[in-house]
Amino acid sequence: MKFKNGSAKRKLLTFGLFFILLGVLAYGTVAFYTEDSIATGVITAGNLDIKLIQQEKFGDEFYNVPFENITGVAPGQTVSRIVSVENCGAYAAYVRVSVNLIITLEKGYSISSAPENPVTVDFNTTDWTYNEDGYYYYNHPVEPGAATAPLFSTVSFSGALGKTFENSKANLKVDAYATQVVNNGANVFEAAGWPDPEE
Repeated sequence: MKFKNGSAKRKLLTFGLFFILLGVLAYGTVAFYTEDSIATGVITAGNLDIKLIQQEKFGDEFYNVPFENITGVAPGQTVSRIVSVENCGAYAAYVRVSVNLIITLEKGYSISSAPENPVTVDFNTTDWTYNEDGYYYYNHPVEPGAATAPLFSTVSFSGALGKTFENSKANLKVDAYATQVVNNGANVFEAAGWPDPEE
């Protein structure tokens, strides 16, 4: 089986979230030989493709909605951010995600004046497990066409935020990665072949 380009990657920047979508497209050719003839068949493998999705809950149902910036947030406020990973490919996938908070203050202010937890994300620790390598791993394989349970659903801003944080920006940098399930370890923590974020 020959792999073309190894992996393809593109980045999306919306409302301060950075997403990396990673896919692998594989193809190959196999020849079948008999005494009297040669037959050639092409075997085309499906692709591995994921995307991050933003959802909102209306009643008992979740609906995908566009990512949008939120402005005018006040100290002590909690905003909805329901973020999941969808498997858009042809294979079941293991998924892991890194999340980094980046706070940009107005010129002349220092982050050292921030309260201990200026921004709090309510990570789902039932379906996701944080590992010492800095990634949140989804505990279950994600089938084609399905999505993970939300990684988080709300972002809260400390009531102790003072003038230092006026006109500041809080960005959540979210990077999502996937690798195949089939023939790849007994669970997400034993899986190999995770895409290199530096490539």
